[in-house]
Amino acid sequence: MTAVKMRASAPHRPVSRNVNGSRVMTIAGNPEPLTYSIADVVRATSLSRARIYQLLSADKLRSVKIGRRTLVDAQSLRDLLQRGCD
Repeated sequence: MTAVKMRASAPHRPVSRNVNGSRVMTIAGNPEPLTYSIADVVRATSLSRARIYQLLSADKLRSVKIGRRTLVDAQSLRDLLQRGCD
């Protein structure tokens, strides 16, 4: 019989879950993600993908493109929901 070594656990890193349940690393313990995927924005707001892209092209939402993925700025989304849009 061989002994099983238990290694010390790594220090706790703040992790939260986004709208679809995926793990999201947070910065400095802030539970809010910095960006949301288009799919997350659609689920969170009940707006269509087409409407989200319209808001992006009208500069009512800020986004960043990383590779093929479009990520919507979380603060921009909160601002839009707070003020509404035309």
